[in-house]
Amino acid sequence: MGRTEGLPVEGMADVHFRKLLDQSSREVPPQPLITDAPALLADHGAATYREFLRVPALSLGLFAVGPGHDDTQEPHSTDEVYVVVAGSAVLVVDEERTRVRGGSVAYVPAGVTHRFVDVSEDLRVLVVFAPPED
Repeated sequence: MGRTEGLPVEGMADVHFRKLLDQSSREVPPQPLITDAPALLADHGAATYREFLRVPALSLGLFAVGPGHDDTQEPHSTDEVYVVVAGSAVLVVDEERTRVRGGSVAYVPAGVTHRFVDVSEDLRVLVVFAPPED
């Protein structure tokens, strides 16, 4: 999953995304933020992955794909946590296949091969990288 910096942000979640993105460029400690997750999910746009929070300790983004998506991601350089918000797919981690759906949580250590396959309905996954990927 690559970053989508610079993509236009429009619609209901515009103010939320902009406020979240502003956190990453601050010279002062980031401020706590509570946002409307349904608005972020609804206004994801066409991007497969959109990062919307980056602080020194972690980054948070949304991975969103439809049925039949071909996930070609490579292993990441940092640890990763997936929180499946909606949809259904199979998560392959180091060749072990596990069905995931809304409510599933998965941890993938840095450097481990993984991908989503058999996406059977629109998949929406919150993704936490700790620390953020370069």
